[in-house]
Amino acid sequence: MPRQPTKRRQARTASGPRRTCISCRRVDSPEAFVRLSIVRDAATDDVSVAVGHLGGRGAWLCRAEGCVSMLLKRRPLSRALRCEVPPDAYLDLAQQIMDD
Repeated sequence: MPRQPTKRRQARTASGPRRTCISCRRVDSPEAFVRLSIVRDAATDDVSVAVGHLGGRGAWLCRAEGCVSMLLKRRPLSRALRCEVPPDAYLDLAQQIMDD
């Protein structure tokens, strides 16, 4: 009989769920981060990134100015979201994060 796949459990500690920043790799509670979500336009197949809790694949980023500048320098979103993120989306995203 084939082995059934096990369910992956969300990392939990006594203080609740933990998330990791894609820039500095700091681990903390979700309230300390901003969630970045991928948004695809079905008609044109364009990809953009939105700040907030949208469905689908997402990534977490610190609110620190250093992490936002590393986001612009290293561009880790393409790897984290598993799709190609256009360069102009990074500037729009940085502006949205700094405005919040």
